[in-house]
Amino acid sequence: MDMSPVEKIINAYAIAKICNPDLTLQEVEKLYSQYVSEGYEEYNKLHRNDKGAECEAIPKPF
Repeated sequence: MDMSPVEKIINAYAIAKICNPDLTLQEVEKLYSQYVSEGYEEYNKLHRNDKGAECEAIPKPF
């Protein structure tokens, strides 16, 4: 089962507090949103298909 957006933020908050106990929930939410956006952008760059469909003309088969 997928985590809800709230569960994802809470999970990120827990991890962030382990790494830096001074972070607030608001800071974690902001950073989480930023890095999720960056992650999607990077993923799309890696998996983008810039190449158009290729086709070849052939004589009429009939």
